[in-house]
Amino acid sequence: MEAIVILSIIVLAFWYLTASLIGRWYNARVAQRCCEARRRLGDAASLYMDLICDGLKIGLYIRRPPWDNPLNLVAFYILRRKPFVIARFEVDVDLGVMDASRAGSGERVGPYYFNNTSTPRAIARDLLKIAESVDAWRISTAGRRVQVMWEGTDCRKAVDGVRIIVTRLRELNK
Repeated sequence: MEAIVILSIIVLAFWYLTASLIGRWYNARVAQRCCEARRRLGDAASLYMDLICDGLKIGLYIRRPPWDNPLNLVAFYILRRKPFVIARFEVDVDLGVMDASRAGSGERVGPYYFNNTSTPRAIARDLLKIAESVDAWRISTAGRRVQVMWEGTDCRKAVDGVRIIVTRLRELNK
């Protein structure tokens, strides 16, 4: 019995060490593929980066399956969790406060459930059309700050989505 416990501890320690080293290597490669990364922090299952893309500052968080921990990995799939990317950035105009998600409660606007506290309806509808065009799962605003969430782990898709959102909002405000 003691041998089984000791062997389990050795296997788990090897798993954690290997996953950590692979995660560091993988995070460095992901950071190189997006934009100019000013800072990056992460572990084997997640990565946060401060990016500068064409003069636009983007905070990007990527959450992958927790393959650094075998117990959490099993739970992740049993509970049907999904990996995601969240981008935070600022725009030139005050958008008010709103939240819209493809799941949840609130007023149905296109594919989103919309909760609004101060965003003018016309701006909210335009913003939700833009979010739908970039396949965003969720979008939230607070003044000039915007947070957008996508399913998956593709940082390029998120960066391109942010660029499209910023460009189209600038066009709407001309």
